[in-house]
Amino acid sequence: MRRMAAFLCATLMVCGCRDDHPSGPVNPPDPNSGSIAIVFPLSTPMTSAGETRTAIGVVLDANQTPVTPTPTISWTSGSPSVATVNSTGAIATITAVGDGATTIRATSGSAKGSITVTVHRAATSAAGSTP
Repeated sequence: MRRMAAFLCATLMVCGCRDDHPSGPVNPPDPNSGSIAIVFPLSTPMTSAGETRTAIGVVLDANQTPVTPTPTISWTSGSPSVATVNSTGAIATITAVGDGATTIRATSGSAKGSITVTVHRAATSAAGSTP
């Protein structure tokens, strides 16, 4: 989690330090005409019910520049029987529920982003005996 937060901070610092704006007043970027980049490490499937992963959304304007301060982001799961999502602003906790794949969507105004999450629970072995 710390690495992901450090990566996101570094990304925002690099992207936010551009000096390519004309002099004079600058209107804030409109998040309604951009997209949402979602940082979601480990593209490997989640392997057990209850396993969690963290995703971070970054709202980008039409020029693909991060919008600051970060607007409110709403998160949804296309299939809560596969994975659920709980969020606090730009940070979402994704929890595995059952086998399958689902799309996790992030929206802020008309800005949208999505990722696919796969859950493939490991088979458990069962001990059996023969009479």
